[in-house]
Amino acid sequence: SKLYLDGNKLRDLSSLCKSFPSAGISELDLGDNDVDDANVTLVAEALDRSAITMLVLGTNPVTAVGVVPLLRALPRSRVESLYLDHTGADDTCLAALSEVVKDTKLTELHLDS
Repeated sequence: SKLYLDGNKLRDLSSLCKSFPSAGISELDLGDNDVDDANVTLVAEALDRSAITMLVLGTNPVTAVGVVPLLRALPRSRVESLYLDHTGADDTCLAALSEVVKDTKLTELHLDS
């Protein structure tokens, strides 16, 4: 199933992350919200128990503090498309990505601004 929650003021994703194992969500769009580093880390920790293949987190106030754990979780996930455009992703994120990219299912990554 697809869940498009973009363009709101969402910031607390704890309940949503707990539902990942049973929800069967394949496409999750959380772009253009108020999702912070702590909540991106929650998503990262729950990815391995999810069916998510497309994850949109662009245009959220996240930095390397949240993005790096997310990137490191990718090898244990089904994510094929990841959108991190217009975030605070930086060189630290690129270094983390280079360590794991060969072990991921990524076919599409957006880090543009």
